Amino acid sequence: MANQGLDRTDASSGGNGITSEQWTDCLAVLQKELPGFSYGICLRDSRARVAAPGHLEVVVSLPYAATLARERTEVAAAVRRVLAEITGRAWSVEWIVNEEARESTAAERNVPADVPAAARRKRANVGRMNPDFVHAAAREAVSANGPLDERHTFDNFVTGPTNELAVQAAKKVAHAPATGFNPLIIYGDVGLGKTHLMMAVEHRVLSANPRARVHYVGAEQFKNEYAEAVENRRTANFRKKYRQLHYLLIDDIQFLINKPGTQQELCNTFEELMRRGCQIVLTSDKPPKLLTEIQERLCSRLSSGLIADVGRPTRDMCLDILRLRARESHAMVSHEALSYISENFSSSVRQLEGALVRVLAMAEASRNSSVDLCLVRHALQGLRASTPTTALTMDNILEKVAGYFHISLEDLTGKRRDRKYSTPRHVAMFLAYKVASQSVNAIGEAFGGKDYSSVRHAIDRVDGLRSDASMRVDLRALCGLLGRDNALG
Repeated sequence: MANQGLDRTDASSGGNGITSEQWTDCLAVLQKELPGFSYGICLRDSRARVAAPGHLEVVVSLPYAATLARERTEVAAAVRRVLAEITGRAWSVEWIVNEEARESTAAERNVPADVPAAARRKRANVGRMNPDFVHAAAREAVSANGPLDERHTFDNFVTGPTNELAVQAAKKVAHAPATGFNPLIIYGDVGLGKTHLMMAVEHRVLSANPRARVHYVGAEQFKNEYAEAVENRRTANFRKKYRQLHYLLIDDIQFLINKPGTQQELCNTFEELMRRGCQIVLTSDKPPKLLTEIQERLCSRLSSGLIADVGRPTRDMCLDILRLRARESHAMVSHEALSYISENFSSSVRQLEGALVRVLAMAEASRNSSVDLCLVRHALQGLRASTPTTALTMDNILEKVAGYFHISLEDLTGKRRDRKYSTPRHVAMFLAYKVASQSVNAIGEAFGGKDYSSVRHAIDRVDGLRSDASMRVDLRALCGLLGRDNALG
């Protein structure tokens, strides 16, 4: 196992670290247990680094290796289990790309635009993926003064019959704010491009006028900022921040249910911005009339503008999306290969692009400069073919959480207060609320009639632990088991 080991600068000889021999033993076990592709991409040629007591960073040289490791939650689960067996303590595990790799990929992106296409491909290394594409799903919210994201523009968004109205409306408000479509609400299922369109509006506005005051924020962040402002008696600062904008872009407003104070503040902010001729753009997983527990006044305000949906892409749109992403990645993919992906992984744009990422990763791992149907079939074998995204039920969540933590359904929904049972119970409530959009009352009923304050306490407790590495790993793994890989961002 050449080039593998523990970074000695971070190793600890005490109880908080692991030795090089222990990490080598761990890899030996994992190589036998994990599928060859998973081990080869996620762990071969990796190094381990103890970043903090109980937290191990697996350092890899290529960005897509980290991406695949995060996708394949069974890899992290296996590493954690084997490490615990060898060292006698629990570990959280996170994949990190080393700085040399970042500098290398940055150099590839900086090929001058006036270099001929063939030379650009050669200088960018034909067989390699564009790491920007691989990390597209991991984009974080940009601040009002943050750099523009070149991946989320109108030029990079494939338009077709299932999203044409939303695209045209987004372009119109980016060009001429508050001239008819205000607010603009874009709704649709997960992974269909709602956030991309919102980012494209931001990009178009700031490209034309860098001094425009544009702010993108997730509904969850907006809610937390308002709560903090109220707690610290700084609501005046909060209102100054949000009521002096030219464009306010809020993502996933469905997460504002059961927050009457935040809804009231948002409605007042809307009215002030609209009075000043400013544009509001929102996204949601459903139209306003189907958002339960939203105040009537806010629902009325939301319904007063244009409501446009984005639907599942057609087959032709799927092919166009794949061609565009392959071109961005400087990859040569046959028409037959693209057709196979589009026919089997088309329930969402995110699923479609995720399948292509896997294929290109396999191509690079096997040193193939082009992708044919045979390679695609091999890379995607065993993966579930496309099926429409179905709504998560409480039973789905209870089953997956109980299985993940190895406890019974009775103990998960019961009243035992041992940490072994209380933590999974709180996590299940959190996922039911955040990922499945279940109401607090419905969650309370599923857990033996718990009252509103008990459920809210559980949700807020897990929300506060999301910065903890171990909790992040558990939540990411469970979202993957529920088929909602990027539900928590």
